[in-house]
Amino acid sequence: IQTIALGMLPRAIKRFSMEHPDVGLSIHTGHSSTIAQWVDARFCDMGIVSLLSPQNYSSEPEEIYRTDGVCMMHASHRLARNDVITPQDLEGEAFISLSRQDELRNPVDRIFEEAGVTRRLNIETPYSSIICSLVALDMGVCIMNPLVAQDYRHAQLVSRPFRPSIAYTGMVIVPKGRPLSRLAARFREVLRDVAMEECMALPKY
Repeated sequence: IQTIALGMLPRAIKRFSMEHPDVGLSIHTGHSSTIAQWVDARFCDMGIVSLLSPQNYSSEPEEIYRTDGVCMMHASHRLARNDVITPQDLEGEAFISLSRQDELRNPVDRIFEEAGVTRRLNIETPYSSIICSLVALDMGVCIMNPLVAQDYRHAQLVSRPFRPSIAYTGMVIVPKGRPLSRLAARFREVLRDVAMEECMALPKY
């Protein structure tokens, strides 16, 4: 998941590398569907995805986190005083969105369509890091995985709960019927622990 590739994953890698300093790691990023194909083809030991399609029958998933999305905005934004953000609050707002090809965009668009709310969708990008940087420049707001929001606390950004809730999940997938090596299994344990710790550290709204 590109969402956690810049935060949670590096922290898990650091913890694992402190235990196993001589073990090499190779990291590749892509959309969930691409990563699932890599795991199916045994190109990699495991993958981290946000969505799993029915076609990924040869992968065994394990959910390592599930959180509700938040609305992120610049600290000076007029909505920063709100305790909760709803679709109606964002009528006419500049909204920075994931690309149309990204599977995670669909549930966000659906909520606004069902609410009859029109946003100004002037900028879209496949990268959550770019979205957060643009929001930090007060160029718009976004709906984001709160685990990403935590990594941008220093950037004059604030996050508020968004309702109705949008679930963000992270799953580790491994090839079905192929036991993980001892080191790969340990890395999965470390990743699971880091994910749990970071979810517990999220703000309690």
